[in-house]
Amino acid sequence: MAIHKVFISYHHDYDQKYNEALIEFGKRYSIFVDRSVDTGDIPDIWTDGIYSPPISRDFHFA
Repeated sequence: MAIHKVFISYHHDYDQKYNEALIEFGKRYSIFVDRSVDTGDIPDIWTDGIYSPPISRDFHFA
């Protein structure tokens, strides 16, 4: 089975429980690999533009 790259954005204050459930579901059924960024993964000296380019607002579905 092919695994596709997907970016999921969520609000930490309101959606953290859903994020944790999704990660657990992915681990249990091996349907995706969690590659979330954790605290400390990005050096404090980096500016926003260094880590990633701006997110495109153009969505293309096949």
